[in-house]
Amino acid sequence: MSIQVTYQSLMNYFRNSRFWLSIVFGVSFGLLFNQYVLLKLWSFGSLRLQVASYFSILLFFIVCFWLLERILTHRFRLLVKIQRVGVIFVSAFLLPMILMVSVLNLEKLLSQSLYFFLPAHTVEIEVLPGEEQKQADVVLTAFFSEAQGYISFNALEAKGWQRIGDEFVLTDSIDNRIEWRGKTGDRAFLVFGSRSGSAQVTVTWDNAHRTYELSPRKARETRASKDFRVPLYADWPALILAIYLCIVFSSFAVSVLFAGFPGIAASAPLWKWSWLFHALPMCLVWSIYLLVFWPGFMSNDSMSQWGQVITGEFVHANPVGHTLTIWLITRLWFSPAAVALVQVAALGVTLGWGIATMREFGAPAWLAWLTTIALALSPANSALSITLWKDVLFSIVVVALTVLVFKIVATQGTWLNQKMSWLPLGSILTLVSLYRLNGIFVAAGTLLLVAWLYREYWRSLLKTAGLFVTIYFLFTGVVFRILDVQVVNMARDELILSHLLAGHMRAGTFIPREDQMLLRPAFPEYPWPYRCHRNTELIFTVDRSYLIKHGRAVADIALQVTQRNPWETLRHFACQGASVYRIPQEYPNELIWFGIVKNDYGIQASSLLPGLSPLLTDVLRWIIDPKNWRITQFVWRMPFWMYLSIFACIVFCARNKTWRPLLVLLPGLVTVLPYLILTLGQIFRYVYSMYLIGILLSGYFLFCVFPNGNLISDEESVT
Repeated sequence: MSIQVTYQSLMNYFRNSRFWLSIVFGVSFGLLFNQYVLLKLWSFGSLRLQVASYFSILLFFIVCFWLLERILTHRFRLLVKIQRVGVIFVSAFLLPMILMVSVLNLEKLLSQSLYFFLPAHTVEIEVLPGEEQKQADVVLTAFFSEAQGYISFNALEAKGWQRIGDEFVLTDSIDNRIEWRGKTGDRAFLVFGSRSGSAQVTVTWDNAHRTYELSPRKARETRASKDFRVPLYADWPALILAIYLCIVFSSFAVSVLFAGFPGIAASAPLWKWSWLFHALPMCLVWSIYLLVFWPGFMSNDSMSQWGQVITGEFVHANPVGHTLTIWLITRLWFSPAAVALVQVAALGVTLGWGIATMREFGAPAWLAWLTTIALALSPANSALSITLWKDVLFSIVVVALTVLVFKIVATQGTWLNQKMSWLPLGSILTLVSLYRLNGIFVAAGTLLLVAWLYREYWRSLLKTAGLFVTIYFLFTGVVFRILDVQVVNMARDELILSHLLAGHMRAGTFIPREDQMLLRPAFPEYPWPYRCHRNTELIFTVDRSYLIKHGRAVADIALQVTQRNPWETLRHFACQGASVYRIPQEYPNELIWFGIVKNDYGIQASSLLPGLSPLLTDVLRWIIDPKNWRITQFVWRMPFWMYLSIFACIVFCARNKTWRPLLVLLPGLVTVLPYLILTLGQIFRYVYSMYLIGILLSGYFLFCVFPNGNLISDEESVT
């Protein structure tokens, strides 16, 4: 009876789809663990490596099966349809795509194989006796395989050879032999040398013989190479499939746990001025930085605007709205420190207000204060809050717009019914459009989508649009004429095209001589200087007026080289926009400015806390050092926080049974996504707003839920 019960239990397991899924996922995890962990701990082909590999596969299978059997399947079945759709979308598509593109080095992956599945090969080496050959004439200097890299000579079985330093030296020209068996990958080679006389070496790869003649008169070294066919089950497609399956299981587990988590909706009463308590720590930390680096940081762009404030001659290359804001601030105190203080206060108050808003809609105190600490201690916030750049105030108003959209979504749109709600919303939209040249698209796009989703509140939204459109067009029309603003074309499409052409020149893409002659007056050298992440050498020296004059011809040349070499165009834009989507950013972080540029206005750095200056300077420079990119990607890069906030927001949507919270991320995403293509460099301040939004909202989306009174499903919204 017991045997029958045992047999029946085993058959039930074999019929269980979770059992077979666990085998697939367990093998995938075990293979990657072998590839990236165990191979670094033990030598290739060792018994310990084999035992540990099989044991890890078994262990991962048990863990996956236990999670599926005891936790994940049950919780997934408890989810409603929209939640299941969200979990499947995130785990099967969104997270794998993000991690594949933003973290993994695809070029490197395409050259790798799954070592565990690679077939073993043998090599035998024999030096044939010869009349001119003498003792110690023949040496083996290197043995390399694609799978293992340079193979240690300790792994070779040798007779008639002696290890001397980094070489294997022949000691018996009559009775000699070297043997090795192991996994080579798709290629392997041996490097031989002969010091005086000639010699013949026979190399046998898997019973295929080939004889090489060694002669110092012909070459100092002789390479004996062999290419092998790697089976598909061990090649890069299998590796990528294993990575994909591991990502799918991991993201499925995380998504189910977070989506199935009921969420926190704290109901503790809030003090009216609670935003101030969250703003004060941030303002305090950043004010210390200001005192240390008094009167703030100023680059050439900063000085250009400062000169416009002094002369009253406004140029729209830098947004006039932002320049006039500087002018207004300095009417009270004519110092860069006045602008820096306003930025510190505005950033702290806006973020404090955002945290207080999250608490209003259910965030617990511990999460609010954790967010406050993270924002306060961020080196990026400490440096940028005291840097006189338009991007800082622009990012502040984008965050403010995000908080207002959050209020709209959290209240199911009823916030728009408040008597004066149109005034702050319209004002923030106006500032977004005036503080950066591309801000009009952020403001208009956000307003249009909010108006479409919450069209039942059309009266308030119509007032908002009226205020926004009226002020924007009055400012860019009447005010511009009164101030005699010099409007400059800032499209810079000619620079984007020249940057692309420089990349093709460096890549060797064929450009006909007549086209080269047409481009030569713009920049005399050929090929043009090129760095994909920030082509400073070209941008600031190329003849822009010539490129603009011949814009049609330049565009045609760019299109032709793209047709000849589309891969280079894709590579160029992928590299150029990497600061938007690539998490482990290895490139230098351009245009981070610590100090005050040389100027004609007598502005100089004059620290009020000079004792702290060397310490904080070293901290800031250490953080942005490309060597420390593993830390930099979290504290001075945007993509991690953008992806985290998107993932967290999708989980939040599934938990609340509505997709409308995705609208909250719209202002930040519309700000940063165009920089995937339309940019001249990977510059952090361009995407600073999404960095702030990610830190501010990710925790709330992961752990919280709208209070019951604010919960509405998409099905309910349709009816």
